[in-house]
Amino acid sequence: MQPNPFLKTSKTSESALNIEENMSYAYKLNEEVRHQAQGPQGRAATEGPKIYTIVQCMPIESDGRVRYRIKCRSENIERVVTEDQLSYFH
Repeated sequence: MQPNPFLKTSKTSESALNIEENMSYAYKLNEEVRHQAQGPQGRAATEGPKIYTIVQCMPIESDGRVRYRIKCRSENIERVVTEDQLSYFH
């Protein structure tokens, strides 16, 4: 009997967990980063990037994107963003 490729098996679940454990975060807790906000529907934002601090490394999304909770240095704003929206602040 052929295995059904559409059924989840424990091996598939285990390998998905291992992939998440092996993925590394580019930014560390309490690191300062630059966040470029996006306008509506991904359009360019009208304001420039702001400096944020990484306050939490969030679980990796099902599509493999790494997420972070960040807090603004100049305002009392927190948001969750994907890694591709951040850059290093020097």
